[in-house]
Amino acid sequence: GKNNKAKIKRQRVLGYWAIVRTLRLEQNMSFRDIATYFAKFHKLNVSYSTIFTMWNELENHTKIKEN
Repeated sequence: GKNNKAKIKRQRVLGYWAIVRTLRLEQNMSFRDIATYFAKFHKLNVSYSTIFTMWNELENHTKIKEN
């Protein structure tokens, strides 16, 4: 189902999390640009909002209610 697809996508993004952090913190890239980067260089189509949500969960340690 849809939920499983999202989980797999999150796992793939987590696999690249070091890159996400580098682009965000060192290159000051927007989440939108990071999403574009993944589509271009890693053939991973992930929405910037997914990256943004994960960032808030992982980097700010604020749990966002998943509904």
